[in-house]
Amino acid sequence: YAIMHMEGNTYIVATRNDGIYLLYYNEKNPSMSVFVKRPSLIDGWLKDKEVYCGSKVGDNKYAFGSLKEGIIITDRSFNVLCKLNSGNGLQDDAVKNIFKDMNDNIWLSLNFGIDFYENNTPITFWKKNEGIKGIVENVITYKGSTFVATDKGLLKLNENNSKFEPTE
Repeated sequence: YAIMHMEGNTYIVATRNDGIYLLYYNEKNPSMSVFVKRPSLIDGWLKDKEVYCGSKVGDNKYAFGSLKEGIIITDRSFNVLCKLNSGNGLQDDAVKNIFKDMNDNIWLSLNFGIDFYENNTPITFWKKNEGIKGIVENVITYKGSTFVATDKGLLKLNENNSKFEPTE
């Protein structure tokens, strides 16, 4: 469903049934090119959410669009950096195409419209529908987890659903 240049003659191939493959393209003799299965943490997501498209969206960043749950953005090792879906800002979960503009921002053609994601910014924006309750007083990342201190209490970002939840 997607082929993206990685580096040199290496390409990422995203499949719906088997996940990620790397294509080592042989320019001089294309029939000698080799596909190698690359087990990754996103293989299940590609299948379950029905991958539909993909695009390189920055230096060593790749976006994968799905029919069922928006997009994920990964690093070159296919670790998820970001998830965008109708639960955290997209109008629709069915992503038909991904386009990176000259400012490294992402435009998505959806089943029912177009969305814009400001990919090239150091700022993260969270809204109430992501579980933020109260007035945000501080944000910190500690041991790989994101915490938000509000006047209503301390919240921790659940990476699985991209929602903030009260800490215990």
